[in-house]
Amino acid sequence: MEKVYIYHTNDLRSHFQHWPTIQNFLLNRRKNHQEASEFALFFDIGDFADRSHPFIEGTKGTGIREMIEATYDAITIGNNEGITFTKNELNAMYENLTVPVLLNNLKDNGTLPNWASSYKIFSTNNDVRVGVIGTTAMYETFYALLGWEIEDPIQVIQQSVSELNSQCDVIVLLSHLGIHMDEQIAELDLGIDVILGGHTHHILHNGKQVKNTMLAAGGKHGQWIGEIQLEISSDRKLSSIVPRLLDVQNLPYMPGEDYELKGEKSLKKPVTIIDNDLEANWFSTSTLSTLIARSMLQHTNTSIGLFNLGTLLVPLKKGEVTSYHIHQLLPHPINYVTVEVTGSELKAIYQKCQDQSLQHFPLKGLGFRGTIMGAFHIEGMGVGSDGRTLITNGNLVRDDSIYTISTLDVFTFGPFFPEIKEAVKKRYYMPEFMRDVLEKFLTTSR
Repeated sequence: MEKVYIYHTNDLRSHFQHWPTIQNFLLNRRKNHQEASEFALFFDIGDFADRSHPFIEGTKGTGIREMIEATYDAITIGNNEGITFTKNELNAMYENLTVPVLLNNLKDNGTLPNWASSYKIFSTNNDVRVGVIGTTAMYETFYALLGWEIEDPIQVIQQSVSELNSQCDVIVLLSHLGIHMDEQIAELDLGIDVILGGHTHHILHNGKQVKNTMLAAGGKHGQWIGEIQLEISSDRKLSSIVPRLLDVQNLPYMPGEDYELKGEKSLKKPVTIIDNDLEANWFSTSTLSTLIARSMLQHTNTSIGLFNLGTLLVPLKKGEVTSYHIHQLLPHPINYVTVEVTGSELKAIYQKCQDQSLQHFPLKGLGFRGTIMGAFHIEGMGVGSDGRTLITNGNLVRDDSIYTISTLDVFTFGPFFPEIKEAVKKRYYMPEFMRDVLEKFLTTSR
């Protein structure tokens, strides 16, 4: 009988306040297992980096390389890595990494990037072979805009498993696909013994058995570390799987580097100088929101646009404005998008923007890193002098006319504006985020 230990993390998303404690625990566990001649594997399941953190923004993600190499045996990537960095930036993050990046469904001109592998086989002390596969979520439109091809995860997982079945005694999937996809894959009963999950931030304290596959996952933001104990019989058959989650708050606290300060120092590039404080008001348009609106319209070459004021997180103070200040104002990995809508749909969008309950909605996810939706800055349209009709660029909005508006990609995902989400014609402006567009606008306008 041999025991194999697996430790897994997922969706840290640059919550580096927990990282020293997590890393210290994992490194100590590795040392303890080595001293006891026990076999242990350490994995991260993606979304380790989030560009809302200045250290990640300042290093364009390469700051995670040392953390990964010192801690893990293999990793996969999440959408926070895959679709918020340019192709060159993503390559720089992972090229020549000493830790395998397992990722079987991301392609560059039909082949895996040179820094990725579909799977890796690990051999234990008793030559039990553990095959590990990695797969990430399929954001086809966004990967294509960044120059990648992303393939259907189930098809490539089936292919990887078929290649490993004859070579391995245990098969593990590092899945940044979400709980529903993990369950779907487990239901197929492909021969995967363990799925280590992420993406949807689900918490499985003691795992979840689906047919012959054990699912495990540890929430988000470094709150949990997953531990799994496998027992392998003398004839190399998997006889038991015991998963559990360890609460990071209950581990010995370890102080570490001030990654926030390191990020601030790396984003010191001067952008502009302003004569007065520019306030960030969530419920009223301002000079600052007008600057953002103008930068958006210029970037998308449109005359009508809207965004929620909850995206403005801090004011810009009088004096020199740096890239760090712009990042703190707009830390979100949010891109602009243009959509075509009819006049009647435009009227419905305008009316929804006035909804007080929407303005106070506690928005989470979808790239948004604030707390509430806020009111809407609407540029290029408003109510006419009669208080009823909608006017855009001096003209009455007609129900059957077509209008192009610019807004945030958030509203093409969430349920807030069906007219935007379900629009047939959309154009996403990638890779530039809101902050990149504003910074360029301020730099060229001074």
